[in-house]
Amino acid sequence: MSNQAPGRTSFWTSFAGVVTAVAGLLSALIAAGALIFQIVGRDGTPAPQPQARSTTSAPASESVAGPGSQPTAGPTRVDDPGRPLWHGGPLRFDNNGIDFDTTPPTRDPGPSMDVYDGDFFQIVAYNSSNKVARWTGTGAPGARDCSDLLAAQGDRIGKFTQSQIYCVRTGGGRVVAVKFLDAKQGGGSQIDATVWLDPAA
Repeated sequence: MSNQAPGRTSFWTSFAGVVTAVAGLLSALIAAGALIFQIVGRDGTPAPQPQARSTTSAPASESVAGPGSQPTAGPTRVDDPGRPLWHGGPLRFDNNGIDFDTTPPTRDPGPSMDVYDGDFFQIVAYNSSNKVARWTGTGAPGARDCSDLLAAQGDRIGKFTQSQIYCVRTGGGRVVAVKFLDAKQGGGSQIDATVWLDPAA
């Protein structure tokens, strides 16, 4: 015997109840399909996992000096002054700046930053001891190339485009080759960086 009052229909047998049940089932199927697509990928093979790019000294990440890592400050002498202290990327380059005087470099370092994105595709040296200069030579520059270029043409601001390389002099006695992997309006461009001791220091 039914507990319903005479003349009333069950929720599940009414039109609104059926539509609600069908909508809920479709939502669950779509969510499950999206999850499976994310895991498996379009062609049925597992989706590739992002891989970190190799570095010569320390791994790079979005927050370059990640949680739990303690960056070391200032230059450390090495036997070969042409050997990079650090190389890696991609690093996010925006108006929060990067400090290349730590290993690995530190994003959003506050007043210890060396360069930052000044908008409208500008690489800006944070203070007067820091300099930037666009590399126009062939191939990638080395430590001496950047040091000489910065001594001759170093400035506080430069305009960058995708694939350009800029040399940077830090406040702590390092030179850096910064390659722009892309150029995004409003900041958030991706860079690769190679850091050396400044041979002229």
